Amino acid sequence: MVVNKEETHLMLWGDSFKGAAGLVVHEDGSMLNLCDEKGKSRAALEMLPCGPALSLRDETGRSRAWLNVSTDGPVLHLTDASDKTGVSLSVFPNGPSLGLTGQKGKIRAGLGMSDENGKPRPGLGEGPSLGLFDENGKTLWHAP
Repeated sequence: MVVNKEETHLMLWGDSFKGAAGLVVHEDGSMLNLCDEKGKSRAALEMLPCGPALSLRDETGRSRAWLNVSTDGPVLHLTDASDKTGVSLSVFPNGPSLGLTGQKGKIRAGLGMSDENGKPRPGLGEGPSLGLFDENGKTLWHAP
């Protein structure tokens, strides 16, 4: 166990130090971290100021799947190894939203009742909408 001014750490290791679990407590929240046999963090459950979050990481330690539940609602985000291309699914007070991002990290296709920030889509009212966007985020097509 390590205790310092900012945080407290507790680590547990398996046989021959393969695999580990750690608990960190600090002033902004706490985290349970699960590591693989190489010591890489592969899963983390955190309590953040905005709410609980679960992060699943690949063998390089990059977060590839992330789930957060804030006061605005839940968000699930899945990405490729570059952390650019991905899928976001959210449920905000204005309704659900699904976004597909391209190689530049910009939304290329969206379906939902709200934008990626949970706000009604400008000019589209409060009903459902579907939009396709170019690599810079400019609208190519939308309905309604």
